[in-house]
Amino acid sequence: MGISYGKEKFFSAMHACVADEHSLRERLLDAWTSGLYRLTEQDLPPKQWKRFEELQKAVVFDPGKGDEGRFRASIDKMKEAEIRQWLLEILSLFTAVVAFEAREEALSKP
Repeated sequence: MGISYGKEKFFSAMHACVADEHSLRERLLDAWTSGLYRLTEQDLPPKQWKRFEELQKAVVFDPGKGDEGRFRASIDKMKEAEIRQWLLEILSLFTAVVAFEAREEALSKP
């Protein structure tokens, strides 16, 4: 799908982080389920993929019980400081993806 798809999903995630009044825990869950979980290596710049994989591991490490689901189970085990760290990482990744796409676009113009 490409970098533009990645940018779109990170934009949706950022919107989920700032546009509601939920707890930080719920905001991280909303950010992840807004579409970040669908991203593949082709959707991000190469340098950002490794960082994204770390986020992914943090958000899906627990298989969950019953109807709980992996994302909820994993995020519910995080301390607030860790949740803040991952929310900041989402912002940082979004910024990196936007900057990468802008550079690529500028380089492609004659």
